[in-house]
Amino acid sequence: MLRFLDFLGYWKWPNILAITLIPVLFFFLSWKPALRPTHFDTTILGPEQVGPWVVVVGTNARQPFEPGADVSWRIRFCSGCYEQIRALQIAFGDAERPVWSATPLSGDPHRLSATLRMPRAIPKKGSYLWLVLEAWNGQCYTIFWLVSRGS
Repeated sequence: MLRFLDFLGYWKWPNILAITLIPVLFFFLSWKPALRPTHFDTTILGPEQVGPWVVVVGTNARQPFEPGADVSWRIRFCSGCYEQIRALQIAFGDAERPVWSATPLSGDPHRLSATLRMPRAIPKKGSYLWLVLEAWNGQCYTIFWLVSRGS
């Protein structure tokens, strides 16, 4: 079957192993970063209890956020919690209610993220980041954090 490699002599099987194992190793190493949570750098909100779950929200942008700026948010849940959540949305709003043009989160359990644009006009009471979670049983849970103070 592999007689065409007989010219390699003693090095035939080490070469076959190298040709098959090295690509498999590099494929695994390319996926390895996705197997652990990403780190939050600058702004961290939480950990907070949201219904039966614990959530941490973070971004690399520095506070105070500029009005109209795009801010990427990353969300991390407690171990095993992600599978219990049916839907996740994130939005800006005031202290009473979120703006319901919510953005769904994308990614896997270790790398949930969404990008939101800060409101151009920040209300006097401040701008809040709202996280809305829906469980598989239909219950909705919300939590909010003050991310920008009004003038």
